[in-house]
Amino acid sequence: MQLAADFFREGGGPKSEIWDTARTELTRLHKEKQKREKNASVKKNKLIEDLEQFFQQIQLGEPQKEIQLLSDTLERDLKVASEIINPDDSSQAFLNAESSARKKLSNLREKYKVVRSKGFAIGRKIRIDWDAYLKEVETLESSLFVPAYERIEEIARNAENEYHFSVDRRRRLEQALNEIIEDTRKTTSSETRETRASLTEVSNKVIALTKEIIVEMEDDVKEVMSEFAKIDISEMDDASLVLERSKLESKIMSEAERNKEILESIQAQLDNITWTQDETGEIITSVDITEAIEEELLSLRERADQDLELSQLGLAIGVIHHEFSGTVKSIRKSIRELKAWADLNENLSPLYTDIRANFEHLDGYLTLFTPLNRRLYRNEVEITGNEIKKFIEDIFSERIRRHNIDLESSSAFLKKNIIGYPSTFYPVFVNVIDNAIFWLKDHPLPRKIVLDADEMGFSISNNGPEISSRDYEIIFKQGFTRKPNGRGLGLHISKEVLSKVGYRICVAPPQLEKGVTFRIEPIQNQNLEEE
Repeated sequence: MQLAADFFREGGGPKSEIWDTARTELTRLHKEKQKREKNASVKKNKLIEDLEQFFQQIQLGEPQKEIQLLSDTLERDLKVASEIINPDDSSQAFLNAESSARKKLSNLREKYKVVRSKGFAIGRKIRIDWDAYLKEVETLESSLFVPAYERIEEIARNAENEYHFSVDRRRRLEQALNEIIEDTRKTTSSETRETRASLTEVSNKVIALTKEIIVEMEDDVKEVMSEFAKIDISEMDDASLVLERSKLESKIMSEAERNKEILESIQAQLDNITWTQDETGEIITSVDITEAIEEELLSLRERADQDLELSQLGLAIGVIHHEFSGTVKSIRKSIRELKAWADLNENLSPLYTDIRANFEHLDGYLTLFTPLNRRLYRNEVEITGNEIKKFIEDIFSERIRRHNIDLESSSAFLKKNIIGYPSTFYPVFVNVIDNAIFWLKDHPLPRKIVLDADEMGFSISNNGPEISSRDYEIIFKQGFTRKPNGRGLGLHISKEVLSKVGYRICVAPPQLEKGVTFRIEPIQNQNLEEE
């Protein structure tokens, strides 16, 4: 114990020197790590804000509005150009209008690009939004920007024929190419200047650091030599002389070692400023590699936290189930014993009746979940829509009534039947209805949940808040949720259990005027895009 105390105690003598050195180094690295995390946090928050703004603009249909405005402006400008009497001026106005439209389209493309800074891991939650953004940008390009470019060409061609512009086609093509070349040169030149400026800044910092280290080293040498000059060697014995020499040498050696570590660290960083090309010709830098490693580490940490949470939930449920099963048996036995006393004592009869009624009420709720235990169903059974609706009403009737929600079902749903395990299908309906109630409870009246069916499968619709387009692909991913304090497990588990029996759950176009519709159907039905 004393050895450990001396080792970890500050100023504990030679034994604690190793720990003091290690602690100093760990403290320094921890501070640098905190500084890096703070810088990364600023970049993450900026990325989150930019993505949120992007999706808000998409939700409001702003890109479509701006493209329409661009087309209208081009048609108006071409009409104005056609009214110019001088043919040369009229043709130049035509070219200018067309050129302006192309530049505006290029600016729109840039406007709806989100720049992601390099050098930090974004984490799973932001990664989900980033992947949704990439897909949305791809959709914008294919369904909006490319058709808009073709529309510009079409408008210009129609105006040329209608207003009889005298425009040389080669001149039109040459001007368009020159514009692209000029923009490309500007962009490349700007990035080149910034890169060279960064290189110069790093170079200046390295040069300044090396000069500073040399100056500090010379100052230390002068200090040691000054101390040496003050020593009176004539009266010192050999042992004292060796001790004093070791003391002076130690000062110089420790400073030299510290400077060596600093310079080696700088050299290692400079050596890491390298890049390679993959098979597609893309440049891969050390920053990309570091970011990938950090991303993997962050992903593993998130997965470990999630697995720990799930394991704790599983253990808790197992303990509760075990303890509650024993408690229920004990209560049943006690009620039977109490009945014997109540039969002999009239004063106990009302008490027995009340206890039995309340217990049967609780037991009735517990039996609702009996179909969720697959062990009771060794074989698949016929499940009807009417049975599913009754199961849902038994569970949610109180919540539905409290939040003024109308639960409707079509005759097609009530008559629909499938063959399967209730333990597979019932929880899926329960989860979707539970989510619908959550999002509907604060929604303006009327509030509706509609159960429907057709020859392909079931539909569950509600007229609550719509699901954002960015969530279509990842709403069934484990851990994803927009619900406050949600775990992001319900829809993921629903999808997984259905897939094991040849079914799927997906988001479909809303069947009501607005809101959300989920489909539950066999996987072979591919006429809806799988989400």
